Amino acid sequence: MTVTSDELNTYTSPPAEAKTPSRAQSTNDDALQAENARLNGELREARALIRDLELQVESMKANARKAAEALLAH
Repeated sequence: MTVTSDELNTYTSPPAEAKTPSRAQSTNDDALQAENARLNGELREARALIRDLELQVESMKANARKAAEALLAH
């Protein structure tokens, strides 16, 4: 069965219209992008702080282990 171009046009939807964002939506998108950038910066800082704290904890554990070994050795 062959389909003619007229039949094909009846089965396909019309091409989608290109929508340009409204000024309000564009402003909202800009605000969301700015907030997202700010939050990403805060997240980076928080992760760096967590890494530093984890290193401090590991150092304290190592020092406590050495102190315990020194006390038990005497």
